[in-house]
Amino acid sequence: MNRWRLNAPLRRVKRMRKTVDYSANYLNFEADMEACDMRRRYYRKVFLTLTYRNGDDWRPGHMGDFTRAVRKWFERAGETFRMVWVGETQTRGAIHYHAVLFVPSHLRLPCPDRCGWWPHGHSKVETARNPVGYLTKYASKTGENEARRLPRGARMHGSCGLSAQRRRWRRSSLAAQWLRAEFSAALGGLAALDLVKVLGGYVDRASGLLVRSPWRVELDGGGVAWAVQA
Repeated sequence: MNRWRLNAPLRRVKRMRKTVDYSANYLNFEADMEACDMRRRYYRKVFLTLTYRNGDDWRPGHMGDFTRAVRKWFERAGETFRMVWVGETQTRGAIHYHAVLFVPSHLRLPCPDRCGWWPHGHSKVETARNPVGYLTKYASKTGENEARRLPRGARMHGSCGLSAQRRRWRRSSLAAQWLRAEFSAALGGLAALDLVKVLGGYVDRASGLLVRSPWRVELDGGGVAWAVQA
């Protein structure tokens, strides 16, 4: 019987890093390909920092409100909204955000704290020469200790603008190795996977195939969680 102690903050960090890397790379790729198709048009890669006036001003929903406001701005301009962001905590526990947006060259992104998108503090807008490198740098700075300091309910990262196919591929690439092996053996490949977690396992929505997890979670007398494989 295989058994090991679960480290939820570390697992969360590893998943965040993989997700941010995947999302940033493919949003950058899709923006560049769209620019080539439309000729002479390009996307300005904007690096954005959002901070709070006070370290304890954070509340759930702030990034969601910001994202909705920016999405509406892109929609009014008739453009695709592409963004990746990561949250970062300081030693004292204050949280702030770093984001990369892909803005068509004929548009100028407003300063979020001045236009009302970010009324909680200060924002800084810069041109990102290496958008993927910017995001992966900040994602790599977040470790297990930083994840533990995040306020309860705070998200570590987010992305907008990936095509449905890219989102399916991202879910597949983030799946555990044993799960990928099971689906690959049953379906003869992973290209069509559209995974969703269900009670007791995972389902590929494209084929309807269910793979049950061989793992279960147990708590010992001290409240420590362990993953156990029967």
